[in-house]
Amino acid sequence: MQVGVLFSSDGFLALNKPPGMCSQGPKAADIPELWEMVRMIYPTGFVAHRIDQFTSGVNLAGASRTQI
Repeated sequence: MQVGVLFSSDGFLALNKPPGMCSQGPKAADIPELWEMVRMIYPTGFVAHRIDQFTSGVNLAGASRTQI
């Protein structure tokens, strides 16, 4: 499952979350969650908000909780 990076600047990310992917827990499938993918880019990364699992849309994330 691909997550598109729509914008990235100074530790701030705008991500295109596809339908079927959870933003963050509880893990219900073998599909990686959005926060896990953010942590691959920023080890202390944090997803700012959630979008329902079966809804696509823009999720905001940052390099750390204080970055958001």
